[in-house]
Amino acid sequence: MIEIRGDKKVLITPISEEDLADIKIGDIVWLDGDLMTCRDVAHRRLVEYGRELPYDIKDKAIFHAGPIIRPLENDKFEMVSVGPTTSMRMEKFEYEFVRETGVRVIIGKGGMKENTERACKEFGPLIVSIDTEGRNLFEENKVIFNQRKDKAVEEIERRREAAGRAVEYKAFEMYFMQGMDYAEIAEELDTGKNTPRRWVTGIINELSVLLWGIDEERTAGVVK
Repeated sequence: MIEIRGDKKVLITPISEEDLADIKIGDIVWLDGDLMTCRDVAHRRLVEYGRELPYDIKDKAIFHAGPIIRPLENDKFEMVSVGPTTSMRMEKFEYEFVRETGVRVIIGKGGMKENTERACKEFGPLIVSIDTEGRNLFEENKVIFNQRKDKAVEEIERRREAAGRAVEYKAFEMYFMQGMDYAEIAEELDTGKNTPRRWVTGIINELSVLLWGIDEERTAGVVK
């Protein structure tokens, strides 16, 4: 459903096709309800491997993001941080993904192309980009974060080169900057199939320490 709260247009899950009818390009919308993070691995799981998602997202919203999760006791988890990944990673899956899931709102970063446009025309999901212009809290915080992130990434690269392990940073760069998947990276770098994932995961863990001071238990394996 959709509600008007003061000057805010709020979409509330579950969301119908009619709820999106009056939303125009450039509108700022708010979301209230269920949001599931789905990046390329989740899309590939469904589209390429035919495995159902663990959560029903029909008439709900997804976020192109990979959160950092801290495991707690009793099979519970804490959301440490979450930020958007480049939506173009999901482009080749998006038509089939929308068709199979019935997702109604897709939130991401940057543009997408023909496959997603086709899905929008046939099935009608709303694509929301968080790359907005003008002053707002998200944009101001994003600038600060990006400055910290750039310094942290430079430090990771320096550490890997100093340790004679520059290939690990190369894999990280190929995955996040060039949009390659782990199989492509393994072939390009002539490594074992699981090696790029291990390298990238290690760098992500190290970045979490540099950016947020977490997790102390993981710092033992950090390259200095």
